[in-house]
Amino acid sequence: MSDCLQLWFKQSDTAVREWSHLTEVGLQQVYHKIIYNMIKEVEAAGYRKAKLQEVIIERPIIEPPHARCKVSEKKLRRNLEVEMAHSVKLLENLEDEITKRRLMEDEIHQLKHEVRELKSPADSEQSSPRSFRSIQLQLSPRSSEKETPRQNLSSSFSNFNNRSDRQDCRVIRSMMSPFSDSHLIHISPRGRKEEVRKQLHIALSPEVKDTMFDPKPTTIAKDFKALFDNEWTKLYADMRRFYSEQYVVDLLLSWLKDCYLTCIAITEEQRESIREDAMKCFGRYTNASLSLSLPNSCTNYIKEFQGRIASEAIPFIMKVCVRRLLSGEKNAEYPLLYIKKCAELCWLMCTQSPPMVLNMDVSHGELINRKFFTSLVPRGEVVDYLAWPAVLRYARGNMLQRGVVKTV
Repeated sequence: MSDCLQLWFKQSDTAVREWSHLTEVGLQQVYHKIIYNMIKEVEAAGYRKAKLQEVIIERPIIEPPHARCKVSEKKLRRNLEVEMAHSVKLLENLEDEITKRRLMEDEIHQLKHEVRELKSPADSEQSSPRSFRSIQLQLSPRSSEKETPRQNLSSSFSNFNNRSDRQDCRVIRSMMSPFSDSHLIHISPRGRKEEVRKQLHIALSPEVKDTMFDPKPTTIAKDFKALFDNEWTKLYADMRRFYSEQYVVDLLLSWLKDCYLTCIAITEEQRESIREDAMKCFGRYTNASLSLSLPNSCTNYIKEFQGRIASEAIPFIMKVCVRRLLSGEKNAEYPLLYIKKCAELCWLMCTQSPPMVLNMDVSHGELINRKFFTSLVPRGEVVDYLAWPAVLRYARGNMLQRGVVKTV
């Protein structure tokens, strides 16, 4: 009997020492196996009627392994929760840094493009991009006389791979569009080169660039954030003296939504009107039963045309939105300025290709998604109501500007 007890104590001590290397289920299995072996040894010694299992369980010399495992499990779980909270915070900071880096890269790319456009022809000859240099070599007198100038340009266009080359390619194509093949053939190689340089200088001159109003999505997103920081904040402070906080926020957001939906409807109607006008000229030359439709490439041209003339329609869009929202009411000057600015930015968003999107997908009672929204107050993780939408480059696209919600 003493030998059996010593063996059991030895096995128990070994199991306790190795408990940290086993799971809770494994520890319980080892513990019950030891008890089972002990009972077998006792029964073999002739003590069948003794309740040794109860005695062993009721009076353990050391703490059972599964009890120590439960205590350690609580500590591990607490440490794991702390590490998870720290990891979530690091991920949020990393996402913010990625967003800032993308915005900075877009600004740097835009600045590089503007600097390239502002270069003089003399400087561009010495340090021009690969695309312009390749076209100059194609137009030089050393070019093969068997090929036409149009073939030379086509062969140079086929070698363009990167993004900047494709942009320069579009500039050169737009420059060469007024000249036909027959016109270029009658011009000497030296004259062709001078003609292209002249058109290049006109296309890239600052005067021509200043007359074009083509806002970038990042610029529109920054203006949208400035609208919230300036006009929205000022109007909120003025109206807060007479109305409750949530009523003022809902009213300002409803004005923005109405401007956004109005701009979407006008954009679709304008696009359909342009498409119908483009097909009217074929009406009297075709059979009445013959249905004609524009290809997808023409639809893309229509969207591009809408973006180019978007600035011309801004005053009209402002009048439409003001008439819809403030009709027959005597309002202060600041609501009028706020609605006009909302109409302008929403119109520029809708006329982009692809159109920008305002993300208002947030509901009361859900957890705040700090990737897309910030909070009006420093505390709280549950959304109470939406104050300002987030800006996406396109539907389910990259986030350009985070929105604002009220949390509790």
